[in-house]
Amino acid sequence: MGDVIPFPPRKHLVEADKMDRLEHRLTELETENSWIKQDIQEMGNCLERNIKEMQRILRDLAKMQGFEEPLDLSYDDSDDLEPDF
Repeated sequence: MGDVIPFPPRKHLVEADKMDRLEHRLTELETENSWIKQDIQEMGNCLERNIKEMQRILRDLAKMQGFEEPLDLSYDDSDDLEPDF
């Protein structure tokens, strides 16, 4: 009979497979986090545009109602909307 080639121990195969799956999942999570950060930035930009438009509308409405004094409707962006990672 010929030489028998032994299979590698099953534990090594399972550990290698588990390591590959975990590394792949880590890559998926990094990609997803990148997309989420981009979405948060875009939502922040949309919020800022909406607030500025609301300020213009309120100014126009105030003028139409006869208010002569300019109202200070400046937006205070001291509240940071981005999460701390």
